[in-house]
Amino acid sequence: MDLNPRYILGRLREIEREIDYLEVALGAPDKEILSSPDRLRGIKYSILLITEAIGAVLQHILARKHHLAVTSLAEAMVKAGEKGVIDQNLAQSFEALARFRNRLVHRYWTVDDRVFLENLRRGLHEFRDFVSLMEREVQKARG
Repeated sequence: MDLNPRYILGRLREIEREIDYLEVALGAPDKEILSSPDRLRGIKYSILLITEAIGAVLQHILARKHHLAVTSLAEAMVKAGEKGVIDQNLAQSFEALARFRNRLVHRYWTVDDRVFLENLRRGLHEFRDFVSLMEREVQKARG
């Protein structure tokens, strides 16, 4: 079954909007972010949205190109790496992102917000890398 470029590109635009928000929000010093529960909540919510969108794109590609169904976001990240949809390093990073998302959503344990911000700043570029990679995938699918 063919990829649905409109679906993938729509999800990629969602990711880009959230990245734009994060870049502005992370422009503030940690002390300012950490002292603002609403700002921190907004940053975490953007991460949830990005994670869901990345997972949806990967699930779509795995199903359509590789005839593979997955049952979780983390599994989608791992299988995408195994199938070469994304490279293994990105797959590992996104698997950790999916597990972090689960901690946030299900409140498995508390999150150290300082470490969260540090990791986010260090890995933010991976979201843009993913968008670029998936845009190339759509171009290949279109021929």
